[in-house]
Amino acid sequence: MSLIKKRNSLLMGLLMLLILLTACSSDGNNSSLNKTGKLTLEIPVPVSTLAITDALVETVEVKLTNQNDPDDVHTESQKVSSGSVIFNIDKLAVGNIYDVEVKALDEPGYDVYQGSNVATISKSEVTIVPVDLKLLTADSLEVNIDTDLDYDSGTVKLINSKYEAEIINDQAVLDQEILANDYTLVVQLFDSSGEEILRKAGEISIFPGRLTITDPIDLGVAGNLKIIEKWEREPQEVVVSADPAGAEFLDSQEITLYVSGSDIEVSRYTLDGSNPATDGIDYSNGDTITIGENMSAGEIKTLRLYGENDLGEMSQSYEFSKIENNSREHPFKLGAVYSRTATDFRIWSPDSSNVTVEVDGEEYDCQPVSVDGYSNIYGVTVKGDLHLKEYQFKINGKAVRDPYGVMAKYDAELANGNVGKEGQEQGVSIRTNVGSSINIVMDLSRTDIDWSPRPELKEREDSIIYEMSIRDFTIDSTSGVSSDKRGKFLGAVEEGTSYSSVKTGIDHLKELGVTHVQIMPFYDFATKYNYATGEIYNWGYDPVNYNIPEERYSMTPADYEERIKELKMMIDEFHKNDIRVIMDVVYNHTFDDEMFENITDKYYDGQNLSGCGNSLDTGVPMVSRMIRDSLEYWVREYNIDGFRFDLMAVYHDKEVRQWGEYLNDQFSDRNLLLYGEPWRAMGNPDRSESEKAFSNKKPVLADAHVGMFNGGFRDAIKGKGNDATSGYAFNWQGNPVGEATTGNIESGIRGSLMDYKSRNPLGDIWNYFKSSYDPEQTINYISAHDNLCLWDKINTWADANNQTSQNYLKRINDFASSIVLTSQGIPFIHSGDEMLRTKHNGQFSDQAHNSYMWGDEMNKVDWSWKTQNDANANGLNDTFEYFRDLIQLRNEHPGFRLNTWDEINDLMTTYIPSDRGDIVVSQIDADQNSDSWDEIIVVYNPGDNYQVNLPGSGWEKVFDATGANPTDQSNTAEGTAVTIFAK
Repeated sequence: MSLIKKRNSLLMGLLMLLILLTACSSDGNNSSLNKTGKLTLEIPVPVSTLAITDALVETVEVKLTNQNDPDDVHTESQKVSSGSVIFNIDKLAVGNIYDVEVKALDEPGYDVYQGSNVATISKSEVTIVPVDLKLLTADSLEVNIDTDLDYDSGTVKLINSKYEAEIINDQAVLDQEILANDYTLVVQLFDSSGEEILRKAGEISIFPGRLTITDPIDLGVAGNLKIIEKWEREPQEVVVSADPAGAEFLDSQEITLYVSGSDIEVSRYTLDGSNPATDGIDYSNGDTITIGENMSAGEIKTLRLYGENDLGEMSQSYEFSKIENNSREHPFKLGAVYSRTATDFRIWSPDSSNVTVEVDGEEYDCQPVSVDGYSNIYGVTVKGDLHLKEYQFKINGKAVRDPYGVMAKYDAELANGNVGKEGQEQGVSIRTNVGSSINIVMDLSRTDIDWSPRPELKEREDSIIYEMSIRDFTIDSTSGVSSDKRGKFLGAVEEGTSYSSVKTGIDHLKELGVTHVQIMPFYDFATKYNYATGEIYNWGYDPVNYNIPEERYSMTPADYEERIKELKMMIDEFHKNDIRVIMDVVYNHTFDDEMFENITDKYYDGQNLSGCGNSLDTGVPMVSRMIRDSLEYWVREYNIDGFRFDLMAVYHDKEVRQWGEYLNDQFSDRNLLLYGEPWRAMGNPDRSESEKAFSNKKPVLADAHVGMFNGGFRDAIKGKGNDATSGYAFNWQGNPVGEATTGNIESGIRGSLMDYKSRNPLGDIWNYFKSSYDPEQTINYISAHDNLCLWDKINTWADANNQTSQNYLKRINDFASSIVLTSQGIPFIHSGDEMLRTKHNGQFSDQAHNSYMWGDEMNKVDWSWKTQNDANANGLNDTFEYFRDLIQLRNEHPGFRLNTWDEINDLMTTYIPSDRGDIVVSQIDADQNSDSWDEIIVVYNPGDNYQVNLPGSGWEKVFDATGANPTDQSNTAEGTAVTIFAK
């Protein structure tokens, strides 16, 4: 049954009691002595005021009492058969005044309406006397909870009213006058942390003498609900109050004044500090006043109330302070655009004008609104400070999530994976859900923190990126992170952690020397329970809400302000430690069509370019604008330093260019890193493939400072990602891939630059090796979260080729990584590669090549790795030391970080020696790029040792297979190694 919303003014509408008075003499003369008169009353009856009954009033009673003779009493009653009742009452004393009391009763005999007035009996006049027939109120409502749930606190509310009470000892008493009406009753139960564990609602009708549950409130496993309404009580003392009971406000404040009790004699208020008992202004229960228009910011007014009845008197005072508007402009123009006095709710709806939004339980119609830069926007403004209020848009009556929402309602049952959609994935049963689609209004200024200075980044090529997952990085006990922070935002930045005296966590990253962390998705993504592992685990490439921090990474997911603050604090702590933060974003698809399909089908392109069946169409201007707005939001609100775009070739290159140009214009001082995967899921054709951001579009994207992962260079170094194929680092042993040519390695070392400078797109969409207009556009890497991590790839090759020498395998690992770390462009390291990470753990190790849902055992970073493979017995993994020292070398010497096509063309020479076609040599005129070294020679050797012909004298071997500052100072470049000479 739908809630019937009626204001008190309607329920207590003025009903006219028509008193038709005809006086006549019993003896026919004009004397009034012993004369009697006749009173005719025609009473309009509210037969059907509320929809819950067809005949609310069944009987009307009238009582007349002579004020001069209390024994002169006349009573009559009639059944109601039409819209009015007529009473003819005679034998009334002419010249006397009678008190007239009218009662309207329902079928069980309870009073529903009451009214009174007086009538003077005269000879012949017909008098019309108005009577206020008022709908009665219940004195209280008692709700008893019978449940086995272990709850700490709770509330009972009547929605769309002021009636609310806390649950104490399994009982809530709404101890106030409750106007008879239909209501939605809501029961909420919370655990000791304040997290909601149950919320149930149902429709009830409260009327004198009875309560009707028209829509039962089913508590399910929680138990039973018993509701007792009370309509009679002993005489009550006077109570005065105000709502709100004191407040801070911006412009003006409306205050409702209340007075209750039996037979109120006095109720007054003052705002100037004077005594309301003597100097106050009269008010009635429910009157409203407004203050603030003539107040200055900082000024305080004291509201004083006074009430009195036969049982005593009561005084109350409340302070109201006018404050400065310290909230800042909301970062979005769509969604819930908050201010302290009102919130604008706006959504794109190109197909339907039937748009509403439910805010805090009340539904509002949305109308077309004009918003600069957007089209087909519907919206409504709702007044008041709505911070933390729930809201949900509806289009054509269907509830939709807000694409611009910055917070969503937390539902513990959903977050814990207890409910969801059953299905199959990767041959096992899974259960998934997308959380609540209800959004939360946020005043983001209340989540502000004092940001630390952003780490300096003079040139984008100065970057060294480290890919990590919030959960994987610290979830294992070997991380040394506090148990409550493991796998959380704040665990990623807890300092002072260690395992067996070696540094872990963020201290490890500082020791390693990386400049950026690329964090796998931490926006709100789908919850995925894997029946095989018995775990909820998900990398996060299943986006649900693009602008909301993932609740599973928060220590306080139900505290919306704190969840946002935790993420901001994490980013800020990285900045404090000279590490920038890159966000891994997945705008190419949504986890399910449900995200947007009930808004409009224009969000999706109808193709399966992401491999998930619902790729977004950036060719639609409002879809592209949504992505741009989201990117700007993360930079502006969370201080993000760059973005890694998943499956970037799903996007139109002109839109990617526009995003980059816009962000770099808005944040020109930040040197944002923008790059992505220049491919898509290739199982289905793309009707717009020529318009998409493949590797051949790097020249087009150069001005926007957009780069791409160099998948060709990766494969040339190691072979394919999930099999035993080989590449340059393996000296082509086994089954080498076609990309693994010395020429391609030479090209990759030079930043995969174009042969000549041009801003035109290249012909081959898979052109990796000669595609960069600027070295910042190539992200050089050897492994990432997808496919086998490097150490597992090497061991897969070893098993297929009967290679058992661990020393040789570790040497391949170091060699492959050192090619990346010494090449021009931006190097990228996958978390754990520096410690010989393996995912071949546990009974599901055959899924190590695609571990996105296979749990902590496979994906966790085991920090004991850092103490293993320690040939020099100093407590540290040799590979870690190799990475650390080579990263330090790169950071200290700008010769490895040339900044433009021209610099590489002018300052760097590469060649393949005529006597060794497997070797690549690069020579860098380093001092021309402000390096402390004059020249650098780097030798890349996958095979046998090689004697390098060093030009001139003064050369020092600064790095080789053993690491930095080798004792061997010969001109030998060992095999399966990078050797660096400098002078």
